[in-house]
Amino acid sequence: MPIDKKTGKPFFIDPIMGRIEGFKNIKEFNKAVKEFNEKEKNKDKIDRKKQGGLTEWFKQKWVDIGSKRKDGSFAPCGRSKQKADAKRKYPKCVPLAKARRMTEGQRKSAVRRKRAKAQGVGGKPTNVSTFTKKYYGGMININ
Repeated sequence: MPIDKKTGKPFFIDPIMGRIEGFKNIKEFNKAVKEFNEKEKNKDKIDRKKQGGLTEWFKQKWVDIGSKRKDGSFAPCGRSKQKADAKRKYPKCVPLAKARRMTEGQRKSAVRRKRAKAQGVGGKPTNVSTFTKKYYGGMININ
């Protein structure tokens, strides 16, 4: 094992990492590399959890963009079984942050497309794209 003439410490030359100092022997160095790699793996797992997923989806506040209140806020998503709610049209629900980013025209367009589709076909809810393909750079058929 080579020793640095200036510092008197042993060092290794790794083909990938270059000159490595501060380890007594190669086993100690390999152990440190293994620990570092484990930390990096765990770091990736933690980062993936932070990215969102279903947990983040449920935490968002969902609102009905089809029913805006007089004060400018949106009604909460969904309908109750009350008689007053039974007359309401089908809700078009999006996260509150997305609802605020949308223009009035985009909101009206999304609600119009949702209500134009047949609801509850096959016992499943009806989903429509929040933004048209035109918004993303293409054309869309609304029929």
